[in-house]
Amino acid sequence: MKDLIAKRYIKALAKTASEAELREIAESLGKLAGAYKVAKFREIVESPYVEQKKKTEFVLEN
Repeated sequence: MKDLIAKRYIKALAKTASEAELREIAESLGKLAGAYKVAKFREIVESPYVEQKKKTEFVLEN
């Protein structure tokens, strides 16, 4: 299910974003994937006890 949703977003993004924007997005997603390998990062992002706003702030500042 998640794959189908992701594919829809990717197709829409590819149609609307410039090549430079796509490179920037890919770089950001690569950094996020790297951070996700850190156990403490995963704990915070996946925790049901941390507010969504706090998770967003945490991801954007790191």
